[in-house]
Amino acid sequence: MINNSIGSNNTAVGNNALSNNISGSNNTALGNLANTSLDNLSNATAIGQGAIANASNKMVLGNTAVTLVQTSGTLQSKGLYITADATAKNASAALEVKSTTQGLLPPRMDTAQLFSIATPANGLTVYCTTYKKPVYWDGVDWYFYDGSRVKPLVLGEYYMGGLVYYIDGTGRHGLIVISYPLYVYRSWGPDNRLMNTSTLLGSGEGNTNRIAFNHRYDLPAYPSAASYCDSLVTVDGYSDWYLPSLYETKLLAIAKRSTALTFNQIFDVFNGLYLTSSEYDISNAYAYSVVSQYPEMGTIVTKTSAFGYSFFAIRKF
Repeated sequence: MINNSIGSNNTAVGNNALSNNISGSNNTALGNLANTSLDNLSNATAIGQGAIANASNKMVLGNTAVTLVQTSGTLQSKGLYITADATAKNASAALEVKSTTQGLLPPRMDTAQLFSIATPANGLTVYCTTYKKPVYWDGVDWYFYDGSRVKPLVLGEYYMGGLVYYIDGTGRHGLIVISYPLYVYRSWGPDNRLMNTSTLLGSGEGNTNRIAFNHRYDLPAYPSAASYCDSLVTVDGYSDWYLPSLYETKLLAIAKRSTALTFNQIFDVFNGLYLTSSEYDISNAYAYSVVSQYPEMGTIVTKTSAFGYSFFAIRKF
């Protein structure tokens, strides 16, 4: 700092440190020949042998011979720009990497290491060496970027609020049943109108919405199974439960027979018939037996049965 004449609040430690400064202020130079490139910079910092800060409000660590900066702690910054030239970082990017000869290499690990990551953050990205594909955490599970789950779903697995009992051909979508017995008995509802419900796969949610809407003035005289499912506010973190259609209930019976130890926990052994959201006619609806051999068609029951029947609440994923 031998040439400083009118600058103030400068700090220099080392042989000829900050010798270029004349009028600049608030600069720091630590190390032999650590310096600024101009004589009037402000708030510039040069640390290490031969480090040269060439702009105000800039910090330089080491000279061009330094190839590695290492710390055992965490580096925190408002933005990071990795480049070999002097161009400015794109203002919209928190991180920018500029190169025409190199790429960006994320952490690489196999599935065992991937699944052992504790409490991954939403959006965490890793390259999975087992499948040779990048994967990300969506807040629930690990997924490939084509939308398929890294860990294949299996029947009976607890997932997104219940037990998986049906998986479609994509392996990414299907049906989940609530993971514990409801122990609630309800009638199908009033028999004075036709709801135009369906028995098909994928129709349970629409059936339930239609029944609940049409029965909104009949409660509590006819507290229907569909209305009960529709009113489940938050069960296991999810609120979009509904009464399954006839075919959706049959799929549950099939899953029970193939993985009985998993699904037995949700069945009420005292009643073999379970209401579906599918009606037979204006006065009757379909129930389904999951205790014995599952039939091709359901059992026809009276909509207004005073005794009521068991039923399931399901959701799609």
